[in-house]
Amino acid sequence: MTPTAATLELLCLISGDPASKAFAVEISSDKTVCHLKSLISNLTQIIVGKLVLWCAMIPWNVDTDNQLIAGNIDLKRQLHSMETLQDVFKDGAPKATIHIIVEQPKEDLHEEKKKLQEEMKKSQEQLREVIKGLQGQLHEEKKALQEQLHEEKKALQEQLHEEKKKLEDVQSIFVLDVIVRPSKNKSFRWTADVEKTTVKELVGAIFRAYPEREDGKGDLVLSVIVDGRSEVPDDNHFRNILRQQRKTGGMTLVVALETPTKKYTDFTLAEVNTLYGISNMEAPDIPDLPSFDNILTESINQDALRKLCEELDARVRTMGSRLPSNEATCSTFVCSYITQAVLLFEKTLTLVQQRELRGKHGHGRVDFSIEAVGGMNHILGVTQVKREDFKKGLAQNLVQLESSLTNRKRKRTDDDDGKEEDEANPMKAYGIVTDAMTWYFVECSIDRSRCASSVASCPKFKVSRLAPKVDYGSAGWEESAKAIFGRIVWLMRQMEAEIPRRGLNYKRQETIDNVLEPQEVWKIQCTKQSKIKDIIKL
Repeated sequence: MTPTAATLELLCLISGDPASKAFAVEISSDKTVCHLKSLISNLTQIIVGKLVLWCAMIPWNVDTDNQLIAGNIDLKRQLHSMETLQDVFKDGAPKATIHIIVEQPKEDLHEEKKKLQEEMKKSQEQLREVIKGLQGQLHEEKKALQEQLHEEKKALQEQLHEEKKKLEDVQSIFVLDVIVRPSKNKSFRWTADVEKTTVKELVGAIFRAYPEREDGKGDLVLSVIVDGRSEVPDDNHFRNILRQQRKTGGMTLVVALETPTKKYTDFTLAEVNTLYGISNMEAPDIPDLPSFDNILTESINQDALRKLCEELDARVRTMGSRLPSNEATCSTFVCSYITQAVLLFEKTLTLVQQRELRGKHGHGRVDFSIEAVGGMNHILGVTQVKREDFKKGLAQNLVQLESSLTNRKRKRTDDDDGKEEDEANPMKAYGIVTDAMTWYFVECSIDRSRCASSVASCPKFKVSRLAPKVDYGSAGWEESAKAIFGRIVWLMRQMEAEIPRRGLNYKRQETIDNVLEPQEVWKIQCTKQSKIKDIIKL
């Protein structure tokens, strides 16, 4: 009984082509090589009589897809026309294999080469014509551009000559109205030469205008207020400021003569204790200070608490063993607490980072400042991030809080209407000293109606005893974070309550106030002073 013939799928490739050009031919295994030649001839248009087939059995894979397959492959054998395919492929045709190499007749290759050479020669001639045309076009365009550039250069030189002539005609002398802080509505006229004037000349002009300021003038430093920032310039920088004033048409120069103060970071707790008379001890520890006992835990908005925990959890998971390892890392954790708390009071409170603060005893930047919305410029709370030395951090925070309360009075001493915050109402500001794990809360109050003449005797401070510590490396830290967050929200509520107390007799400043003290803060929402009482929920 004759076995049933199988259908073979043979991969064929013309010699010299890459493997990617292989083509398949399906043929019965009982057919002869002559039949295979006929099928290949139909596909390749090569005359059957000129076809030479080789059995090669070349494995194929992705790496060899673009490789050229040469005709002189080892282990190939020429197929004869009368051989049957089942004799050639006794074990069948394996997959992923090029089975047949098709050898092109040499005369066909010669004709193809000759044809390609003629086509190449024709293409080269066409390319030379194109290049010649482009070169001519580029030459004309280059000539036109050179002429245009020459004309523009000539016109620019003429324009520069005219501008130079105009600048030479401009006098370097101009007149300014100088306002000396803390006065906001008094000024004197000063004539400045922007090319020659010095800081010393301006200081001399101030003393001539205000002779009373000469007392202790050796201890005074002149600072210039530029875009809301206080700068202590040298002569060159000062002249640059004047040039910018003249360029922008600014006719008012705001300056301040101030006594140099220590940086907040230079204070120690012993120095602050002596300065404000907080306790009778020479070198008190934190527990020796008056206690801030009545801190409550505010009921917490669950959405705010959820967002806070999500933020903290993300930091805990990404920082691992490094949390919180330095003040920068601590600050990112603290910022999450403060931000979510302030957002609960977005109509009345706003958060400012790295606020420049200056008071009678100290100056510097505070890590976080909580302020009233609406341009009132009241600082209601100050947060100090400290990694290790809490006594040092607390000393800084106490002086910062005193500066925040006394700064407003100092700035409005010379207002014509005499209206200030009502002295019958004690003012309060609140502070936080923390490394994001251990938290201290501070209350600073000033009762000016009972205050002695010395500002240093006015502030009264209270410091909380330790709140629950937040150990982010242990399970259940979320409960401790929740308790801390509740105290922070309560503290914000006290800050919010300070706004109407400070604003009872507050006169909103006119345009000049905006010149002197622009709000350099991100404002969550601006609210008019007259509506503040309506939105406060005590």
